[in-house]
Amino acid sequence: MASWLEAMADAEREPDAEEAERSERPSLGARVIALTRRHWILLVLLAAAAVLRIVVAVTYHPVLMFYGDSFSYLTNAEHISPPFFRPVLYSVFAWPFVHAHAIPLIPVVQHAMGLGIGVAVYALLYRLGAGQWSCLGAAPILFDGYQLDIEQFVLSETLFTALVMAAVVLVVWRKRPGPIVSMLAAAALAGAAVTRSVGLILIVPLLVYLVARRAKVIAVIGAVCVFAVGMIAYASWYQAGRGHLALTGADGYFLYGRVATFADCSRLPSLPKQEWVLCDPRPPSKRPSANAYLWGAGSAQHLLSVHGKAAHNKVLEDFAFRVIANQPLDYVRTVVGEVVHYFSPSRHTGPQDEPIEIWRFPLSVPVMRRVYGRIPPQFGVVQPLPTVRTYGSGARFLRSYQRSVNSGRHANTTACGSQLISPC
Repeated sequence: MASWLEAMADAEREPDAEEAERSERPSLGARVIALTRRHWILLVLLAAAAVLRIVVAVTYHPVLMFYGDSFSYLTNAEHISPPFFRPVLYSVFAWPFVHAHAIPLIPVVQHAMGLGIGVAVYALLYRLGAGQWSCLGAAPILFDGYQLDIEQFVLSETLFTALVMAAVVLVVWRKRPGPIVSMLAAAALAGAAVTRSVGLILIVPLLVYLVARRAKVIAVIGAVCVFAVGMIAYASWYQAGRGHLALTGADGYFLYGRVATFADCSRLPSLPKQEWVLCDPRPPSKRPSANAYLWGAGSAQHLLSVHGKAAHNKVLEDFAFRVIANQPLDYVRTVVGEVVHYFSPSRHTGPQDEPIEIWRFPLSVPVMRRVYGRIPPQFGVVQPLPTVRTYGSGARFLRSYQRSVNSGRHANTTACGSQLISPC
């Protein structure tokens, strides 16, 4: 009887204890206020960064287009298929906007991604113990004028950055990443790799980090398997559409653009006759950038007698491999130089970079009829096409802002600087 009475008394006390605990727990409003007070500097920075992005979106409505790349992304989004030159994920990202006739929303979403990346940087640094100094880490992505500019373009850089940042946050959040987190990070990097092929190499630092943090073997194996499955699945889809196992079909094009800047055909006596047209007789110091050999209308690769992109790629790849085999040190020097240039703490225009003007907010732009004239009407292009589109006071403000607020002494000259073995 005594034990039963004690149990009854305990049962009567338990609800009272739970009620007391609930009464002591802060309300949702109180927690929001506490969170606001703790991170008020970040909130102020976010508000300012959001205002800047609104100015960009309004000034350059509906979008900024990069010649060739933007158009190809939108065209492939009409009917998703494995693209020849670039991986497909950005076109998949653009697909709902294209089919909903809402192309202007693409930069809006990308601006939101930019803010999200800034928050992710802040959150990660804060968790690592940086406190309010975490704002300094988030500031470049929030306020860099060139970051604001690239987010307004129909280009894959913002999506790529968001996927890489997601992988970093996932794997660094805890001291010892678990299997699920490691696989999710690998999945994010697989997404980055099929957004921009340069992302393929990022699985290596992920695995090095997992080993360095003494993650479980299953976590490392899981990350490898997830990334490999993603790449194999995409390559198989590409094979079904293009006839061979690959992520893109343009490796030869890109390698040719890279080696053409230093190729010495006098050291290639066994060069096939049809490839001699690819040789530039000018000394390397007088040659144009790799992009000129790849995309330029006057590039020698247009003189090849073969027909079709796949056939062109095969010849260009053969030429590039011959040059690399005969001039390995020149190739290594070129690649290392580009890596050092890209990761330089200050930004400057290198000989292989596109003109800086491409990535500055334009005051006016010539309307490229051979590009915009082929864009379907649902993309919101006004007809008849004007010769020049002029922007107003918003553009002048943004251009001045960009000149003063950027994360380097000069701006990095190309959105494709991370291409270690190929030009854009």
